[in-house]
Amino acid sequence: MGLGEQEEIIMCNCVFELGKGICANDITALTAVIAFVFSVCQYMKYKKRERVSILAQYNERYTTDPNIADVVKYLELKEDEKECTMPDLHKLEMYMRFCEELYFLIKASSMKKNITYYMFGHYALLFDKYQKEWPKELNYDKDYWRIFRDFIKIMKKANNNYKKIRI
Repeated sequence: MGLGEQEEIIMCNCVFELGKGICANDITALTAVIAFVFSVCQYMKYKKRERVSILAQYNERYTTDPNIADVVKYLELKEDEKECTMPDLHKLEMYMRFCEELYFLIKASSMKKNITYYMFGHYALLFDKYQKEWPKELNYDKDYWRIFRDFIKIMKKANNNYKKIRI
């Protein structure tokens, strides 16, 4: 059963009246909101890609830098209670500086705490655990290693709150 001519005219008038309420400013505002939401989504994707890129760079350095790798190997062997030779002072300092860089990346929101803990935190906590064994020349408790100790605090908190990994 189709609409009659008079019913079609009434329908068209209703649609026309509804359309009158929408003005150019409303369309502009809606377009601006949509553009803003799209921009925020794109920015979030960009930041995620940037974090992944930084993570890949630091993971590469973590595994290929001989100074850092020697300290990590020492910590692995130490944890397993195997005989091992302590890395020299320079290597220990290089490892601590690496962790300080991670601290600054966290503070700059370029790396998330839970990801940093997942990738690097375990060995940083082991480094802290064995601090009594480090040479006195390392000056672990001195003020100039405060950033490293702050990184350890963040990793301890991340260890306690560790739930899931989100990049």
